[in-house]
Amino acid sequence: MSIKSFVKGNINITASLNYISSLGQTEKLKTKDLTAKTCWLISICGLMRASDIHRIDDIRTIRKDNSVVFFILAPKEKRQGRPIERPCEIKPHTNLIFCPVHAYDVYKARMAMIPCPRPHINDKNLTVNHLFRYVNNPEKPLTVDSISRNIKSISKFMVNEEEQIPKARAIGATLATNSGIPADAEITQTFWSGASMLDNHYQLSRDINLNIAETILTLK
Repeated sequence: MSIKSFVKGNINITASLNYISSLGQTEKLKTKDLTAKTCWLISICGLMRASDIHRIDDIRTIRKDNSVVFFILAPKEKRQGRPIERPCEIKPHTNLIFCPVHAYDVYKARMAMIPCPRPHINDKNLTVNHLFRYVNNPEKPLTVDSISRNIKSISKFMVNEEEQIPKARAIGATLATNSGIPADAEITQTFWSGASMLDNHYQLSRDINLNIAETILTLK
């Protein structure tokens, strides 16, 4: 199934899922593919920017029975001009191939058991224990640009070669809205200032008949 964008043509959501499925079981992925897959799933399902993922303070991540809760330290959003701390809870999917929580578990066990503390990119007084690391150097955190490239390496299958790759956060927000999730829930998840931010910047379409589980995280 595809989503019609206001700016571009149709976006084939299934193409990225087909690619993820073709990689096989999460546990058996090469670390490079595991990194890209985990970044993409977290971004889509958590409505996160690459910069948000870069600011996950993983030493504080809470792994619940049916979810994982990340804490994003001083994201771009502010309240009354002051930095905030943003929690983001992501639920699992029944199909482990598409499950962001399972992907996190596998990545964490393989690459991120040892803390990777660095000063916050915008505030040297804050310390972030980064989740994502370089494949050949697990002690070095991925940059925002590297995380973005990992996400785009999967999102690119949605568009034709000459078309601009949509932001994963916009894809997730659009599908959440189209599947009937209330705007208030999305605003709470992302700490957006209001519905206008969602409507003007992150929705690619207004088709209310799509189901997020069937279009993003389920192959027919």
